[in-house]
This record gives sequence, structure tokens and C-alpha cells, in this order.
Amino acid sequence: MKSDSKRLKYGLYLPFIRQEREKGIWGHNWCVAKDKLLAVNGFDEDYQTAGVGEDVDIEWRLLASGLKLYSIRFAAIQYHLHHSENYNQTAIQTGMVQLETKQRAGNIVCWNGLVKYENR
Repeated sequence: MKSDSKRLKYGLYLPFIRQEREKGIWGHNWCVAKDKLLAVNGFDEDYQTAGVGEDVDIEWRLLASGLKLYSIRFAAIQYHLHHSENYNQTAIQTGMVQLETKQRAGNIVCWNGLVKYENR
């Protein structure tokens, strides 16, 4: 079978390798303990598009809450169906501005997550 994937090397299964995550989480194939997710109020639903936003936002809030990330690369295999990107540079820029604004505010518990807070 032919693939246009640029990450074929990650299709290996080597369960004895555990490493700290060098780069942040991606919006797929990750997990977190329920109490840690509840502590930051889950995903911030203010983000409307992919690109920059929901996964980067929850990453910085989880890290700010003291969580440490570990990679399961080579210990778990994920197969992802190929699809074209469903966002553009405008969406990325909008998400980046929104993320930077939220990071400057420093709230690791989001206002529009699992619980909806009215008084922002």
C-alpha cells in the first residue's frame, strides 16, 4: 500500500521506549487523567477552527497547572485517515491572536469549557 505520509517511521511498535515529550501535544492520540482535565475546565470552546487553538491552549493550561507530559511514541500506534486541511492562514492567525490573548491573561481555568462561567 502506498502512503504519502512523512512520518512512516512512527509506525514502529517499541513499547520499551518511554520518553519525555519534546514538543507539545497534538489534537489526537493523547490522554490525561480526568481530575487534571477537570482542574483546567476541559477544552476552551472559544476556539472555532483547527490550526492553532484548542490543542495548544489545553496544552499550556495543563502544563501551567503542573502536569508533566510524556510521549508514547513507539509504544502506541495510531492510524490517521488522510484528509485535506480544513483551515487556512486566516484561521491560524485568528487562533494565534486568541491564544496569545488568553496566555497573557494567565487563566489556566478556561471560562468556556466543561463549565460555562458568565462573569468573564
